[in-house]
Amino acid sequence: MDPSRFSMSLNRSLDDARELAESRGDSLISPFHLLYVLYEDGGVLRPMAERHLVRMRPFLDRLMSQIQRQSTVHKLEDGRHAMASRTLRESRP
Repeated sequence: MDPSRFSMSLNRSLDDARELAESRGDSLISPFHLLYVLYEDGGVLRPMAERHLVRMRPFLDRLMSQIQRQSTVHKLEDGRHAMASRTLRESRP
């Protein structure tokens, strides 16, 4: 895979994760937000998961339940943008 294409896809996914967090009123973008957008319909990892017969609806429902559990902790203030959580910032490949 072309590294620049990977970088563009990752940046787009991070933007989508931020939008998901903000749409829910979450001040922090968690790894669960990122995973959700990577696997949702149109996400870059969705085709691979479907090829491996992953049952997407239960998987996405589980991710959303994790997002909902965390969202009660940090609420987004008016006029602010969500930012990457410490866990997401410190993740190592």
